[in-house]
Amino acid sequence: MADGPDVPLVVPEVNREVLDSIPKGIVANPNCTTMVAMPVLAPLHREAGLRRLVVRPTRRLGRGAGGVGELAEQLAKSVDRAAELAFDGEAVDLGAPSKFPAPIAHNVIPFAGSLVADGSGETDEEQKYRTKPQDSVHPGLPVTCTCVRVPVFHRSRRSDCGRIRRAAFCWPSH
Repeated sequence: MADGPDVPLVVPEVNREVLDSIPKGIVANPNCTTMVAMPVLAPLHREAGLRRLVVRPTRRLGRGAGGVGELAEQLAKSVDRAAELAFDGEAVDLGAPSKFPAPIAHNVIPFAGSLVADGSGETDEEQKYRTKPQDSVHPGLPVTCTCVRVPVFHRSRRSDCGRIRRAAFCWPSH
């Protein structure tokens, strides 16, 4: 319901003008890490012309679907022998994963979300990171994303690397 031409995607600091037309009376906003990046990327695009964007989000475990419990169980199994994992990644039996494609404790998994069945090889999380900047900053902007799941209970982050058309900022030389 929150996608489509009749439901505008709004980042108030970037495109508040889309609020002038709300056909269904519903507006949407992007996910949390995309929402905080757009107010930085939009003025950079206006001033310097973004040509490409590479996004590397690291996503925490969600509150739902048992991921938190699975990490807690794996950490409890490994707490006394965690240092051994530095020398042998299989030194501690963490048990078979049920919520992730591999054990999440002491690991990062380059897979977050569900694989999209459109042949792109992307997850739904990666597609959001790829399409939302296009929707709110620059239609057609080439965006590449690899979303990584990390074993933390709190906080997600992202790293963006952009290619621009022209220099936009000058610092005085001393």
